[in-house]
Amino acid sequence: SIDGHRMKVIATDGHFVNPVDVDFLIVHTGERYDFLLETKNMSEAYSTQNFIIRGETTESNEPDHSAEAILHYGPSVQFRSTEYQDIVNNSPRKKDECGTTQNCIALNCPFQKYAPSYGINCTHVDSLRLLNPLPEEDDSIPHYEDDNIIFVNFAFDGVSGLASVN
Repeated sequence: SIDGHRMKVIATDGHFVNPVDVDFLIVHTGERYDFLLETKNMSEAYSTQNFIIRGETTESNEPDHSAEAILHYGPSVQFRSTEYQDIVNNSPRKKDECGTTQNCIALNCPFQKYAPSYGINCTHVDSLRLLNPLPEEDDSIPHYEDDNIIFVNFAFDGVSGLASVN
């Protein structure tokens, strides 16, 4: 998410889709999304010139499971490392906006829906529509006969919560 902004998703995995506006983009391993960001004009950004680009896991709110960057409006500025935490703490979090006036939208939820208290609606990736349909004979899509069975063996160790695929 990008605090104070919405993203317009325009492509997934190299295929253009009908654009969809989202507040959160959930990206799983091996996935790619292209989005457009409409920046604020300087009068809109005047009160808050710094917005945090947040990358967080859906598994935990622990600090070591996140990454942050600063989207800064205004003249080029170099921040001291000692200022960074104050900037993060003073940036209005996207999560805090959800459910206050309207629900936020998350794209590509790995589950059916968020609990109502989150104020976030899920838009699933299968609801996206390609801008241009794939050709009938697309070699990038595997074709299987009806009598083939594909088995993927997942194993969970039960302690760390990590999964492996055999």
